[in-house]
Amino acid sequence: MVRNHLVSRSSELLCVGQYGAAQRILDMDPEGCAQDPRAALLAARIQAHKFLDERAPDGDVRSAREALRSAIKDAGLSAEDRAEGLKSLARVEGAINDRAAEVQTLEELCALQPQGVYNPTILGNAYRMTQRFEEAWSCYETAWSEVKTQESTDRQALTTLLLNMADLAVSQGSDRAKVGVALDRLAEHDRIAAAHFRGQDHFRRGEWGAAIEAYNGAIRDSRQGATTAIPEPHIVCGLALALRHAGKPEEALTTLEQAMVSARAPQTVISPRVTLERAICHAVMGQVGRAAELLDVLAHDTESPPSLAATYREYVRNEPAFQRLRQEGTMPAVFV
Repeated sequence: MVRNHLVSRSSELLCVGQYGAAQRILDMDPEGCAQDPRAALLAARIQAHKFLDERAPDGDVRSAREALRSAIKDAGLSAEDRAEGLKSLARVEGAINDRAAEVQTLEELCALQPQGVYNPTILGNAYRMTQRFEEAWSCYETAWSEVKTQESTDRQALTTLLLNMADLAVSQGSDRAKVGVALDRLAEHDRIAAAHFRGQDHFRRGEWGAAIEAYNGAIRDSRQGATTAIPEPHIVCGLALALRHAGKPEEALTTLEQAMVSARAPQTVISPRVTLERAICHAVMGQVGRAAELLDVLAHDTESPPSLAATYREYVRNEPAFQRLRQEGTMPAVFV
């Protein structure tokens, strides 16, 4: 009984990211927990999540994966406990970019727990990462069917599902029926996010004016207090991109400068993208010195996750607007 209480309390602490406290709870009964498959799995999950959050060396993360795999196999685990272990394992496999293993783990999870919105959604996300787009859409539709059969659905899970459906449909673009379905569903739940994705859809089809109109509508609604899952700077960057492609770099730059002082803007992750777009605008306008200064700011960004920082580096290296900086040797070394 005491051991069950320790495991339950430790699991609660794991869910809120208090890994040290979670492990200390298990350490209160080391002998008992060593014989309990739930406690062994929980200890493996704590270690894995701790390594991921601390960006531990790849070797440590892979060792944590093996410990998780071993713990999950214990026949004494309940289906619920095994499912939680599989979720942690999939997260680790995604972090080390083992997409095939991640998909396999999530397929096992969905076979174990087919009900609910969350599991088919994350499997759909994994399919997208491996370019299996039709299977991803099928998973999202399965999750949507679950939404319609439940009396209530966790708002965060529903938001995640609808955003992923819209992103998949718009990024593929060729199936206009899917785009319409995804955006209509999203609009019922979050009209600003739907307007944002409509802007993306128009942009991908080269319809600059329609994209600008959609993005402006999303920003207007956001500043009037409507709630949305899309941070305002993200929408502003889409608007600036459309303005730049429409031949209006000065207006795009003004839009971006306004985003930097927006009272509603959570800047932590999105501000590097604003910095990048500002640098491109200055480069397009021939202001290469200012563009180089902004790229130097981006080069020293320490807030973005490594995967996002790598995306920025690749984007800068391939951006034609920075050709003059390359020629003059003023490009920060990290982008060369």
